[in-house]
Amino acid sequence: NVSNGCDPKSYEKTIRACIKQHVIDALKKFQVPPTNLSQLKPDGKTSINTGGTTSDQTVIFKAKLTNPDNNRVKLQVELRRIDEYGGGFNDTKGGLKESTLVQSGSVVETRAEGLINANYHWRARAIDEKGNKSDWVEFGNNSLLDIDLIVNLPSANPLPFTIITPLQLATTNVNETYSTQLNATGGT
Repeated sequence: NVSNGCDPKSYEKTIRACIKQHVIDALKKFQVPPTNLSQLKPDGKTSINTGGTTSDQTVIFKAKLTNPDNNRVKLQVELRRIDEYGGGFNDTKGGLKESTLVQSGSVVETRAEGLINANYHWRARAIDEKGNKSDWVEFGNNSLLDIDLIVNLPSANPLPFTIITPLQLATTNVNETYSTQLNATGGT
């Protein structure tokens, strides 16, 4: 009705423009979740299979990150022991691992250090430079309670040694005894 100042044709154009802008704004906040997730030994090359075991205290997490607006983006990983939080995740409890910001389309890594003997699972998400976050993606394409990684550190066994008393020292060829002990324990 043009008489009341409301032109249906211009009103329709305004609504369409408004809806279009809202959709664009919503898409800008949308983040693409990380892809090509992998877990690696500290050398950054040796893969750890899903459910696999490592004897290292450090694990590297890698993923490819893309951003619909070509903003810089970073990887965030939540690594938890299976016995934490009833086997679930809780990103409000801290301990998140993050990479630096990288260009969209990059493969990026972050690491967890000081791990203890335990069964772990993890998930990842992308966060752009404006703070927009993707949905979490769980590693391993397995159920929430399945193990993604087992840390089994070697035990700290001291090297075997023999105490030589002064009497033995006086009556034994020390070089021969030392050499024999090393050879028996695999030394040279």
